[in-house]
Amino acid sequence: MFLELNTFLDFDNKALPRRFVVISSDDTVEHTFVLNHMLMLYLKTGRRVFQLNFVHDDAFFASVCQKLGINLKAYAAKNAFRSFSCLKLLKELVKGSFSDSSHPFAFLTAPASERSGDRLSILQSQILDELRRFVGDEAAQLGGEVLVLVDDVSSLLNFGLGCREIAGLLHSLRLEPLVRERGTIVAGTKSCAREDDADCHRLCTYLSHLADATIDVRGLSTGHSRDITGQVRRGL
Repeated sequence: MFLELNTFLDFDNKALPRRFVVISSDDTVEHTFVLNHMLMLYLKTGRRVFQLNFVHDDAFFASVCQKLGINLKAYAAKNAFRSFSCLKLLKELVKGSFSDSSHPFAFLTAPASERSGDRLSILQSQILDELRRFVGDEAAQLGGEVLVLVDDVSSLLNFGLGCREIAGLLHSLRLEPLVRERGTIVAGTKSCAREDDADCHRLCTYLSHLADATIDVRGLSTGHSRDITGQVRRGL
């Protein structure tokens, strides 16, 4: 963990002071070090983490944690940690879509006139089911606060999904009663200039307006060196 990051971000070892935090980063640096920090902070202080991965696989976070003496498999065995891979789920959904469509991502990219309901309904349903099983596990009722950690929701833009649909997915997590009572949601996203990617800019701006706190990770306009690669800014 980064020992001074808690002080800078106004976080402590007892509880996050905010209930919905958005972490954004540009194309020159990654925000994953903040995600790793929060993951390890929660586990080391006896709390629980539900991790939702759209970009990275389990091995990525497990490798970083292992280097700092945290075995994610051991925490998972104690029901203190659970990882849900949206990549694996999307792979299975793609396989199924070949049976009734020539387009593998038809379940996400079909126009409104050719589909019924929310394009993320299948994904959302499975995520919420897994989250409820984890948070509401009778054996862990005394587990206290739960962190719902999302690595990068902006990746869903690559499937042709809109900002409203992606924000709706996060909103469904926030409205989940078990999360409202005991959880904090930390969601990562890419941040782009309007002229570079209007949809990405719109999504990041919208989520930042909804958030109780924001953490912006940016590269330096002067480039980077071996010791300094970027800057972190906190917003309330």
